[in-house]
Amino acid sequence: MSAAIDMKHVKSISPDPVVNAVVELRFDSALPKPAIYGILYSALREDYGKQESMPITQLPEELRLKDPNFRFKPWYQLSGNGLMVQIGPDVIAVNCDCSGGYMGWTSFWELIQKILVCVKDTGVVAKITRVGIRYISFFEGMNIFDNLKLAIQRDGKPFVSHATTFMTLIEDAGFTQRLAVKNDAQLKTASGSKTGSTIDIDTFQMEERATFDGIEEAIQDGHRLEKQLFFSLLRDEFLEKLNPVYEEGN
Repeated sequence: MSAAIDMKHVKSISPDPVVNAVVELRFDSALPKPAIYGILYSALREDYGKQESMPITQLPEELRLKDPNFRFKPWYQLSGNGLMVQIGPDVIAVNCDCSGGYMGWTSFWELIQKILVCVKDTGVVAKITRVGIRYISFFEGMNIFDNLKLAIQRDGKPFVSHATTFMTLIEDAGFTQRLAVKNDAQLKTASGSKTGSTIDIDTFQMEERATFDGIEEAIQDGHRLEKQLFFSLLRDEFLEKLNPVYEEGN
């Protein structure tokens, strides 16, 4: 690939490998925790009227509230507009339904913004404690390490087996990114299970915010960093096979 192409920013690839995309807010509230879901459901039900309980609700409420391992687990899920909105007493996560293909960031972001306005208007959130953006990409029937600039070696020689997982934390521009790469992943779909590799990037910021000011910018920045990290991992010849479309003006 030429130097001129190297400098361009990738807008999209095809087929898009994203199988999970989620934006998550963790928060503190002055309201009683069991009341939070009802308030948020009332604000969101017009667009996300299909509701279901998450498996955690089978546990006693007292245990859910007291056990720190369950603190940020969602209790309920609302569906609509190609999204699943998962809600717990301390968390709200907006998941893109990628079962029919990823809708793309532009469409996803428009829906996220509307949900943020609804959540803000309820007054439920007293303080935001964490903003996270997570993307998981799946590559069927592939050892993804063969196509990455990332190398795992022992004594100067490749050290990757048929079941290898690599995980690291990266600090960048006020965010932490948890990168996990796995070459023996299983993806369950409506038509059955698929085997392949995953690139899992969780980009988050632990900065506490007393208001929603700056939240949209933080999510956009986190998404940009996630995208930059993802494409920086791919070998040039592999990227070319994914039919990249580049941003205009870059």
